[in-house]
Amino acid sequence: MSDFATTLKQIRLGKGMSQEEFAAFLGTSKQNISRYESGEVSPKISTAAKIADKLGITIAQLNGDNSPAASASDDDAWTLRENERDDPDRKALFMLSKYGSAKDIRQAAALIDALRATNPDFYDGDDPA
Repeated sequence: MSDFATTLKQIRLGKGMSQEEFAAFLGTSKQNISRYESGEVSPKISTAAKIADKLGITIAQLNGDNSPAASASDDDAWTLRENERDDPDRKALFMLSKYGSAKDIRQAAALIDALRATNPDFYDGDDPA
């Protein structure tokens, strides 16, 4: 059984929920919860991110990593995403970094800044289409 399967089941049992109740809470089917918990299938990363968000934990924690470093870096990534999301010139960055790590977001932001520095017309905030 995968760390994801074990962790998901532990969380469900900790909440005192049946698979059906947990599925309703997460917005999925009982069959999906059963297959996830048995390790029969693993969710796509986007689905895992939605599950982690709904549970109020990080993807790393959902996959069994409870180290303080994993939580801190994910919290940092969340803060960076929120800052980038509010900057209209970096909307594309937000869309690309929605599930990225803090390091990924910083690297993408630095790349955009470098492109702007060498070519002021690189992106002016208007729709290029």
